[in-house]
Amino acid sequence: MSSPIEGYIYLGQADHLYKIGASKQPAMRAIQLKSDATIRPKDISGDVSIKWKLRVKNYKLIEQLLHARFTSKRVDGEWFT
Repeated sequence: MSSPIEGYIYLGQADHLYKIGASKQPAMRAIQLKSDATIRPKDISGDVSIKWKLRVKNYKLIEQLLHARFTSKRVDGEWFT
């Protein structure tokens, strides 16, 4: 049996929206979020900043659980109010 994969869960913010995401390299992900407007909802004008990150095991599963927990606040993909 393989061991759980470690990575980061992070909370990004841009304008009035929050992104719940998962990445093995959150610093690189932050650069992508700032530079690639196609990743963000169209109504966001500001930069995305990473407000919080936590290294965890099973990071993809935890991301899915967080998305499910906050589904009523989902705006677009992984973006929430």
